[in-house]
Amino acid sequence: MKYFIPALLAFLLLLNACSKGSNDPKPAPSPKDTLSSGWTKTNLTDTAFLTDIVFFDNNIGYTVNRSNIYRSTNGGTTWNKVLQSNQILSNIAVPGLNNALFLSPINIPSANSSKLFITTDGGNSFDSVVINDVNCSDVFFVSPTIGYLSGRYCWKTTDGGFHWTAIHDFGKNSYYYKPLFFLDEQTGWMSVEGLYKTTDGGLNWVQEATPGFNPLDYTSIYFTNPNKGFIADSIGIGLTTDGGLNWNKIYTPRNQRFHDLHFLSETLGYMTDGNSILKTTDGGYTWTKEVTLVKDTLIELHFTDVNHGWACGSNGTILRYVK
Repeated sequence: MKYFIPALLAFLLLLNACSKGSNDPKPAPSPKDTLSSGWTKTNLTDTAFLTDIVFFDNNIGYTVNRSNIYRSTNGGTTWNKVLQSNQILSNIAVPGLNNALFLSPINIPSANSSKLFITTDGGNSFDSVVINDVNCSDVFFVSPTIGYLSGRYCWKTTDGGFHWTAIHDFGKNSYYYKPLFFLDEQTGWMSVEGLYKTTDGGLNWVQEATPGFNPLDYTSIYFTNPNKGFIADSIGIGLTTDGGLNWNKIYTPRNQRFHDLHFLSETLGYMTDGNSILKTTDGGYTWTKEVTLVKDTLIELHFTDVNHGWACGSNGTILRYVK
């Protein structure tokens, strides 16, 4: 018996330990990113916030953060650094297969200028052009040679970005973000402390009334045809069906953040909303989540067609959509 009692005690202690363990609450699983079919996520080893991503076709594209330009030649699967700058990089335009422009709003009031980095050989070499305007915000091309730039002035180039002419003075040295969108060389919209429209290639602009929106807070403009277009600020999505004469708020996003819009038809479109990408199939009235990230914030997105899209944001995050 002297050997049985210690053995029994050991057995009871083991049973008690197992019983306690089985009743202990299990740690909750860590939340995971939610990606709809077709979406994949990668992160650059450079974890700085990516501020723009643009593709020329389904293979050639660029993304930028505060100081680096990256290029992909395989649809965003891998990326190579092609330029390291000591200046902030914010927006990209890719007017041709080997041509791309990268905007640096110097953002120093005393400098009174902004800068564009230009490549015509796919990122192997770069030229730079100084724009004598305070904090230029956005650059948009309607052809390989004709493009527009937003700042205090509306600027226009006819040689792919090497020379720019100030064609209209808005008279506002604004440091707010100034998105612009052109349907063609004549018709476009631009935000300079209010939404403006041109029908003569940027020479003259007419301000449009946008009740219910913050004129200092526009983040995106997107038109699908001369009549139907969308605007976004941090708290709403607006729709016009008469070329901008009248605007109605059709959706209130969940996050009061920067919202980028990209439409592929009058009904099919995508939007960034904080840590999510939303999709609409009814022209912006209702939106469903395509992507929800746990730790990352998204800011810009771009599609080349209904089957290929990309988005970027914090921590070097890049999302790729291939259907």
